[in-house]
Amino acid sequence: MITGVTSRATQTPQRRGVLIRPIEPYDSNAEPPVKKQRNAKYQLRFVNRVCNDYYTQEQIKSGDGSLLKVALYDENNRVVTSGPLSSASVEVVLLHGDFNVEGQDYWTSEEFSACLVHSQSLEEPPALGGDRVLALTDGEAALGNVSFQISSFHARTGKFKMGVEIKNVREESVQQGITSPFLVRVRQGEESSHHRITSPEALLRVRMELPKQVCGALQCDARE
Repeated sequence: MITGVTSRATQTPQRRGVLIRPIEPYDSNAEPPVKKQRNAKYQLRFVNRVCNDYYTQEQIKSGDGSLLKVALYDENNRVVTSGPLSSASVEVVLLHGDFNVEGQDYWTSEEFSACLVHSQSLEEPPALGGDRVLALTDGEAALGNVSFQISSFHARTGKFKMGVEIKNVREESVQQGITSPFLVRVRQGEESSHHRITSPEALLRVRMELPKQVCGALQCDARE
């Protein structure tokens, strides 16, 4: 006799400062997702790699310490250096770290938007601070004073990704760019309402991470 399994209805949890959507459970018996082929003519990319971890309120830079850069590429994998798109405006956004976990080459604008990290209210600061809208010059732009306003402990996987999307252009013609996942920690000594940990999962991650940060601080004191 086959017994039916009743799934529990869950509501989307709302944690202070971000909107969280539940992750669909992975079915190990299901076939792997079909690889989506890129159908956009142009694609935005982050030129250099992000760090594995960052701190809030600090300028976002690449792994080698230089400014993080984005560029617009055409279907021949060349930077677009002429035409209207070479000077278009792009916006840097924050995504949950599980976006495109399957490693697809293409995703829809709806899928991208569904993983954006948003503030819950107008009183909350945005997830990213600074000049998030950049103007391309010869198809390239560098992030200037952009910084994280919240830690990734609020994210549903404990990590974030950054994304970049074109502004004021038909979305389907330009594929958004994304980074690899990374951690964002609260800068030591910084306390504000939008950094309060309000979920058991986030609190557990903080407890696991805190000894590492304390030990690191003690080592610095010892060297001094």
